[in-house]
Amino acid sequence: MERERPRDGSPFAVEAPFVTLGAVSAGLTGWLLASSRIPRGADQAVPALMARDILAGKGHPVFYWGSTYGGSLEPHLLAGAFSIFGESPAVYRGLLVVLYAVFLAGAVALTRRFFGREAALVSALFLAAPPFFLPYKVLTSDGAYASVALLGLASLALALAADERLAAGRPASGACLLLGFAAGLGFWVTPVTLPVAGVALLWLVGRRRPRPGARALAGYALGAAVGAAPWLIWNARHGWASLRAPEMAPAAGAGLLANAKGFFTESLPVLLGAARPHFTGDPHASFPGALVAVPLLVAVLLVPALGLARRDRRVRLLFGALLALAAATVLSARLTPSEPRYLVAAYAALAPLLGISLASLFRGNRRSLAAAGLAALGLLVAAQVSGAVKAYRHLGDADDTQVSGPLEPLLAALRTEGVTRAWANYWTAYRVTFESKGEILATPIPREDGAREASLVEAVRAAPDPAVVLLPPRDACFRRYLVEGGEPFVERAAGAFAIFHALPRATVALIGRAGTLPMPAAAYRVSWSGASVPGRLAPGETARASVRVTNEGPCTFMHSIRLLASWTGPVSSAQAFATPGRRVLPGEAATLDFALVAPAAPGAYVLALDLEQQGIAPFGEKGGAVFRKSVDVAR
Repeated sequence: MERERPRDGSPFAVEAPFVTLGAVSAGLTGWLLASSRIPRGADQAVPALMARDILAGKGHPVFYWGSTYGGSLEPHLLAGAFSIFGESPAVYRGLLVVLYAVFLAGAVALTRRFFGREAALVSALFLAAPPFFLPYKVLTSDGAYASVALLGLASLALALAADERLAAGRPASGACLLLGFAAGLGFWVTPVTLPVAGVALLWLVGRRRPRPGARALAGYALGAAVGAAPWLIWNARHGWASLRAPEMAPAAGAGLLANAKGFFTESLPVLLGAARPHFTGDPHASFPGALVAVPLLVAVLLVPALGLARRDRRVRLLFGALLALAAATVLSARLTPSEPRYLVAAYAALAPLLGISLASLFRGNRRSLAAAGLAALGLLVAAQVSGAVKAYRHLGDADDTQVSGPLEPLLAALRTEGVTRAWANYWTAYRVTFESKGEILATPIPREDGAREASLVEAVRAAPDPAVVLLPPRDACFRRYLVEGGEPFVERAAGAFAIFHALPRATVALIGRAGTLPMPAAAYRVSWSGASVPGRLAPGETARASVRVTNEGPCTFMHSIRLLASWTGPVSSAQAFATPGRRVLPGEAATLDFALVAPAAPGAYVLALDLEQQGIAPFGEKGGAVFRKSVDVAR
């Protein structure tokens, strides 16, 4: 660490720039929160509800509700915060603000500790007004991503510390133990941390002599085993289910190519502050041309650091972490290019690298290049500030796709109507349960959005008069169904939300039994086209087939809709296939690919393809069109 002091001997004069930039960062963070640019979402309410259950003595979940791969570190941290300050959205957000501040301070401290004060000042300037995606992702976190950023930073810092001790001929067992612990914790939280943790270990082990000895490596293994213990113990008891999670599958073929394209055209601009997260069509760029200009600007700023990497292996570690994260992102089958959550740990390497680059120009006494570098950094920070200003403000909710605005008017209306149990969409339900402090228990409609916690489903299902809370356009569909039934019900508006309660008993029973909302008669209208179905199959043969179905009705097809294939002939049989994996809006078409299995008995058959609303009825029984084709089954 540098020991320089100002000429007047005042320690504060050395730290004043860092304090000033820290104040700027705090002010910007406060503004982002106060202006509702940081959303409130169901994925944040879930860890909060988990923390509440932990405090209530209902056990210690190992993974995020409904998953076998997202570790519950943050819900346990949140339980500690709740135990001290009480359970509220403000306390939840306060914990994330603390974690965010620790990450920012830690990144600057790492840069100063290993690369000097000048580099740290540049890093602090970059992070004082960072790309919007950094506060957006860490201050929402969704139960994991603040941890991903912090554990990535810890892996880099501990690897550098261990390397420094080895270079000085000092024992590195303690640093290796902590490095392993950070890697193990990260693996439990999410395998997204593996690229940085893996590069850190390989970089350390691959150094020239002296290398980590047996004692240091044993310490690393012990730390990793302790950090990953919840994952290891749970999986040993559950047949290593985490390894079979669909989220762990890599991308391949066309998916891999699409990921590579999306990484460069969407993920990098979002990561670097050139565009806001979740942009589609309209990029909401920081300025015209920012999608290309900002990544190029960052690439130019990193050129000096790239030159230093040839002679400084510490710089190679940081570049290696960035490359590993990029590769893992492209390889992930779950990549959403416009919301590259896997890359949040990249800031732990990017901020120091920018600092190293510009500091090298200062130290080389290349004043013109240093001035140009500072100007470029100023442009980058200005683009980042512009991106934050243009970020979407979550002031209210108008449709059913996501709920991220304030829920106070909805909660007030539910209380006024005396509602204590409710069905809702995923984005609304868990927030209602948490933000009402459990006064109102709400759950997603299981077959439509997926429910993460069975006890909430059972609580709503067992209620004598649960409400249904909907946003457009789905409220119109359910309203039409109720009007068709001719029985009385009560509807109350709360902003864009519609609250349906005092429902007919038969409707309440049907929703509870089917796990989906019934639809009006017109919703079952469909048309079929583009069928690719073999006209001849051998008995028992499996063949690939596909068909295109268009939603001709007024209602959105949810995940409860699936494809049925029924054989009529010498023997009768039926198969059920999965849905398209997405909502199908009115007027939209979906191509369904499926593996068709021929009957075992030969003969002339008629194959009928129909949609089914699970728990309710096939569309054909409701007057919907059915696709039919003759198929010969012969040896």
